[in-house]
Amino acid sequence: MFAMHFVRGMHPDLFQENEWDAFTGLVVGDMVRKADSQKSLREQIPSWIDQERLGAVAMFKSTFPGLYQSLCLSDSDLWLSFSRSSNCEQEVPPSIAKKIKPFQQVLLVQAIRPDRLQSAMAAFTSQALGMRELSPPPLNLRRLYSETLEIEPVLITISPGADPSQELLELASETVGRDNYHEVAMGQGQADVALATLRECSRSGDWLCLKNLHLVTAWLPLLEKELNVLQPKAGFRLWLTAEVHPKFPPILLQSSLKITYEAPPGLKKNLLRTYESWSPEQISKGGLLSRAQSLFCLAWFHAVCQERRNYIPQVP
Repeated sequence: MFAMHFVRGMHPDLFQENEWDAFTGLVVGDMVRKADSQKSLREQIPSWIDQERLGAVAMFKSTFPGLYQSLCLSDSDLWLSFSRSSNCEQEVPPSIAKKIKPFQQVLLVQAIRPDRLQSAMAAFTSQALGMRELSPPPLNLRRLYSETLEIEPVLITISPGADPSQELLELASETVGRDNYHEVAMGQGQADVALATLRECSRSGDWLCLKNLHLVTAWLPLLEKELNVLQPKAGFRLWLTAEVHPKFPPILLQSSLKITYEAPPGLKKNLLRTYESWSPEQISKGGLLSRAQSLFCLAWFHAVCQERRNYIPQVP
């Protein structure tokens, strides 16, 4: 909904008179009274429209009579694909789509197929803003690696319970080799170990991951000083993970490539992220269909668990 408000503010010309008010329900009262005065909604609304949508379509008709007339809703054959499609926002008859504005298609979906309203809104706002999609693509560490430099730490901001260590390990195994990847979980007594490992990896060109820096914010100024004097060998990468913390040094933030690592919202995006992390060889290993099916079930179960985590009480 924020994207809709943003588009309206940036491109008010995309909305004709009363369309935004009708969409947001500001003129519902007037439309309801007009609809109630009719003897039979069923007689005036095409039979292919579901019974529970009669009131909404009657409101649409009374508010936008010219638009309603241009839709030719009485032609059931013309609207057959739209009425049955699971992606009806993409099935507006071409002859109709040429005559009406993009936002009017959103109003149409809202009146007849509200189950697809969110998708219609996303398509409209993406088109208006010139974007392929509103949500960013799932984080892919393999693609991210191509944008990293040995002189720039990569700061991965994590949410509670999230841990990119396994993905980093797999990426390192494919890129520089498992033996050239090192981890230090920060905590009490690990500061000297972390600095020694950092210097060694910098000289040898290995990868180093310093985990949970939010636990040692008082030590981070020392890390900053060390990074300022490092002269890393080509191939060196420093990965840092931390939860959001108010005392995290701003200079270290500014000097790092920053990304977030958290479960993407929705089952679909969660599944996409899991499959992005698997290579085709991993999925089809052995040529067994049952393996691919089992991996899908595992990815689905993982996505469901990630979604359910949103409903677990969080300890402040």
